Amino acid sequence: MFEVQAPSDTRLQTSSPTKMSTDQWGAQVYNAIKSESGLILALVKAHSPAGLSDSEIVKRFYAKVLQYCSDKPYLWQCDPTSGMKSAVTATEQGLDINIPNEAHLVPYSGKATLQRGYKGLLKMARRDPNLGIIKAVPVYGEDTFKHTEGAETNIIHEIDYALDDRGTLRLFYALAKSRSGEVYAEVMTVKEILAHAQKYVKASKGPFGGLNTQGVTHPNFIPYGRKTVLLRLINRQLDIHSAYAGAVHDENMIERGDEGLVQIQVSPPSEEEAND
Repeated sequence: MFEVQAPSDTRLQTSSPTKMSTDQWGAQVYNAIKSESGLILALVKAHSPAGLSDSEIVKRFYAKVLQYCSDKPYLWQCDPTSGMKSAVTATEQGLDINIPNEAHLVPYSGKATLQRGYKGLLKMARRDPNLGIIKAVPVYGEDTFKHTEGAETNIIHEIDYALDDRGTLRLFYALAKSRSGEVYAEVMTVKEILAHAQKYVKASKGPFGGLNTQGVTHPNFIPYGRKTVLLRLINRQLDIHSAYAGAVHDENMIERGDEGLVQIQVSPPSEEEAND
């Protein structure tokens, strides 16, 4: 068992979601991490800086979860064990919940659920050995933009960086190019992104909370647009590599409001499972 420093209040032991302070929620995360520290270490060690002791790896992981959640009261009402599990899943996938637009924890059916941002999806997709380029980009009114389809797909996007104002946001595109030269592209207008948000964004909290009503004025509208067009490209045109298949499946399930997310199981298998 690896010791980590407990927060000031470690009295709460229940794993059911209840209203609590950040110290109380942190205490439950502490208890969850302490009870599973050996398994957590096995899962996150490969993604930790070299030279750290096992105890230091677990301490850093705990500190990372508390750092992320400390200013997000909406997560304190979620099952603390779910926050620990989602953070482990992010780490195992090589993502950092404390990097904006890489990975988020959002309240979902009483649990702190992992969602990947557009940066996280790009990071995972770029591990596909068959992909040479993949990107998701916003286009503004003063940009020059041309999208051609036919025997060959192509996008020309010219930006005049000398302009102080590139104009009104017009659309988003996602582009991928395989190492063998095939080009794949999807384009979505701002109107299409808004319609998508109105249909699928249900949360009032989290990075995209309220986006369905605030629209383009929402501070995370551009990250949402980039993620949405990127997922459309991946789902419609790319052969999803095992490096990120589970993550894409999760994002599609969350978008549809389905249960059954592909989260890692942070508990030892039962004796029956171990013998299967």
